[in-house]
Amino acid sequence: MERRCFNGKKKSKDRDLTDTFWDCLSTNFSPKKIVIYNTVKLIENMGSYGDLIINLFQEVARENEYIEVIIQRQTDASSQFPDKEY
Repeated sequence: MERRCFNGKKKSKDRDLTDTFWDCLSTNFSPKKIVIYNTVKLIENMGSYGDLIINLFQEVARENEYIEVIIQRQTDASSQFPDKEY
């Protein structure tokens, strides 16, 4: 089986982690629904690594039909989970 590296640029610690994550998700064919809430805060807190994670989920969902990814870009996660404290 051909190993595909996510965003195959120069290796770094972050890139190794995303490649490992990619390998796990792209080869697991059990149905999954992944919801990413509040991407504004994710990117604020993690910068370009946050963007990389979002892109990874979007791409792996295109490659693996058993993964559904929903990206919620709103900034107020409390409206999604009114019973949780933020």
